[in-house]
Amino acid sequence: MKKTVSVILSLLMLLSFAACGKEAEKTNPQKTEAIYENTTYSKPEKTPLANGSLTPEISWELFDDGSLYVEGTGAMPDWAKIKDLAWRDRIHHIKSVYIGDGITRIGNYAFSYCQNLSSVYISETVTSIGNSAFIRCENLRAVRIPDSVTEIEAFAFAHCLSLESVNIPESVTLLGDTAFGGCSKIGEISLHKNITYVGEYCFAGWSENQIINIACDESYIKDNWHENWDINCSASKHISN
Repeated sequence: MKKTVSVILSLLMLLSFAACGKEAEKTNPQKTEAIYENTTYSKPEKTPLANGSLTPEISWELFDDGSLYVEGTGAMPDWAKIKDLAWRDRIHHIKSVYIGDGITRIGNYAFSYCQNLSSVYISETVTSIGNSAFIRCENLRAVRIPDSVTEIEAFAFAHCLSLESVNIPESVTLLGDTAFGGCSKIGEISLHKNITYVGEYCFAGWSENQIINIACDESYIKDNWHENWDINCSASKHISN
């Protein structure tokens, strides 16, 4: 059943990708790095606009400047529907997200459709980014993924239309189905040899102006990655081992 749902979602996403333009802006590392140059984990000293608990060990606070802080220990819960999100009534108010030390997993759909979200701080304790965690965050420009992350699950950053820069640290071993599908502004991305699996439609909608650097040989890709990992992907692939 889960596989069937995933395939249906992939097909629906492909229809959306087809409507997107194929022009991609070349990544400017200095420009995108500047987004995070002054990003620090510094919570405002004021009363939050809204707050609550996700689990007995994890709490959240949203401030009037649009900053959302998730703090505590353990994994965030998974959500199946946007309407069930703890911050659903304030979803368009969120401009920045800070995942504190002690959080080990960003839950499924956690920040999906946060269309005004522009920056994310992920602590070094996070090991996985859940299914559709940042899907359709259309103003998210850059993401710095820490070395602690091992899995970027299906649709995690799908249809982040403004995403220009994202790093895949050597700790990552899995990229799920359609993980970066529709990210048409990423100029270049590098996949290292520690990645053991890349899912179906992972880079769907990428154009010939985008570059995927792959640090492993074609036989490894054929034996380990999904056979349709680059389906509907016209990006230039530079393979080296």
